[in-house]
Amino acid sequence: MIIILLVLAILLTTLAVFEEHLGKYKIYVFLAVGVVFVLITGFREVGIDRDSENYEYFFKNYDDPLLLLNVEFSYLWISKLFNAISQEVHLVFLFYAFLGISTKWYAIPKLSPTWFLPLVIYLGHYYIVHDFTQIRAGIASGLLLIAIYQIIRQQKKVAFVIMLCALFFHYSSLIMFPLLFLNNKEMRQKELLFLIGIIPICYILYFMKINLLTTIPIPYISDKIEAYSMLTERGLKGFDEINVFNLVFIVKIIIFIYIAYFYKTIKYYNENVSILLRIQALSIYSFIIFAFLPVLSFRISELFGIVDLIVYPCVYYTVKQSYVGKLITATVGVIILLINVFYVELLNI
Repeated sequence: MIIILLVLAILLTTLAVFEEHLGKYKIYVFLAVGVVFVLITGFREVGIDRDSENYEYFFKNYDDPLLLLNVEFSYLWISKLFNAISQEVHLVFLFYAFLGISTKWYAIPKLSPTWFLPLVIYLGHYYIVHDFTQIRAGIASGLLLIAIYQIIRQQKKVAFVIMLCALFFHYSSLIMFPLLFLNNKEMRQKELLFLIGIIPICYILYFMKINLLTTIPIPYISDKIEAYSMLTERGLKGFDEINVFNLVFIVKIIIFIYIAYFYKTIKYYNENVSILLRIQALSIYSFIIFAFLPVLSFRISELFGIVDLIVYPCVYYTVKQSYVGKLITATVGVIILLINVFYVELLNI
């Protein structure tokens, strides 16, 4: 699997560097790459990632009412439909891969002038985390990108409906709805400084061990939080303490500050950067302040963090030499990929 990922990384980097030379074939190459991603995800070996064995169990035991405590009704319902055709779990994998990846392939050209640089960043992290592993969240994050595009177009009713669709696939999508209050208006220097200034405040809250959720009872969600807290206290794998100073996250903060510094330059090339920066800020804040509950921290941060696909490539617009800017951005994506595969071990390879 690692060979496939590395070949994809090289291919996407090459396409990103020579994107302007693709001409009328650009859209066809872009779609072809999407098909490759869907097929790789849909036909992956069960057990190569952290969740596929659970998904296979849920698929084969969709009629077990106890599973509603662990997975959304939609997954069990879809599993029931596909079980009527075949007991091959890869049918569900293909279905979720198609929805999760196609939504992103629809949104990326709407939000970014460059198409292939976002895919290098996508491959490095969100492809593995969402569309390869957390397949329900993969659909939710793709729909979030489309919802953001609708918010930019001031079609908030449409965005609301899209968020409801995302909620159908993953309950964490509930956190999307406050984004309806955001806009894509130009950011002033005071706002940029304010967004940056909140980061150290979040770290202060983290070191003070302040739990912002203890006094906010939310039906169902509170039960899930309590369950996750118990697992965290027991120190089970996947629920242990997280490192809010890990290399990938620090790089994210640095890029966020860098984009904020060159905001005016970047906005000239990508007019959507204002709302994307605001959402990326929420991704950073949530990872730190919810660190006491790793599952929640990762879920919220990674859902909002899907905008990284568009924000990271904005570094390219700040470098005069076009190829150099693209190579720098692509290198970040490849390094993140290597960290996730060999250090974080997101895949069992």
